[in-house]
Amino acid sequence: MPRPFSRLPEPLAFIRHFTPNWFAMTMGTGVLALVLAHLPWQLPGLYALAEGLWLFGVALFALFSLLFVLRLALFRETLWPMLLHPVQSMFLGAIPMGLAVLLKGLLLFGVPRWGEAVYALAHALWWLDAALALLGALLVPYLMFTRQNHALEKLTAVWLLPIVAPEVAASTAGSLAPHLSAADAQQLLVAGFVLWGLSLSLAFSLITLVLLRLALHKLPDTDFAATSWLPLGPLATGCLGLLSM
Repeated sequence: MPRPFSRLPEPLAFIRHFTPNWFAMTMGTGVLALVLAHLPWQLPGLYALAEGLWLFGVALFALFSLLFVLRLALFRETLWPMLLHPVQSMFLGAIPMGLAVLLKGLLLFGVPRWGEAVYALAHALWWLDAALALLGALLVPYLMFTRQNHALEKLTAVWLLPIVAPEVAASTAGSLAPHLSAADAQQLLVAGFVLWGLSLSLAFSLITLVLLRLALHKLPDTDFAATSWLPLGPLATGCLGLLSM
């Protein structure tokens, strides 16, 4: 039996070719954990399953973050091609969105397990998440305008990923604010509304372009068929942000 990674062209190829796309796994795993925890049915083991999925999502996020940092540190020459890639760069938005989902899980599962000290950690991580979301929402469109090559017929709903990240962070702010002091909560909510407004206005513009692309150039290729559901994201998280804040 061949050893793991023995067929790679170089020993660290799995680090060189690691992409932000993998962070979408943490988004899905974290959301599934939250959904299971909020189901109205009290089934035996359901909460434990939800908590286990959340812990698995945390482990995935930590692993992917380590691999991503190692790629940037060991293979700096791959950073610019990644930023210029018309698809890989969009998934930079999955990093703060995955973190925001895990933060919601931290409030739900972490407090019963580790106590109210979790709120201070969640507060610090939220500002990190907000900074990453804002950076992605500004940097990726800037690169699209100035460096990348795009055409309307190649447009997919993947373009929404870096734009939606700020409103996901905003919805998390609404969940965290009640557990902070009045001053900290006010700062959090003000920042949350700014992120929400920035994100949703751009997301609506992009959804319009997605509908135009579908009308003019029909359905996307099979490789991007699943992205047709992505416009639901900003609509749902936009409503969630308003309800929670």
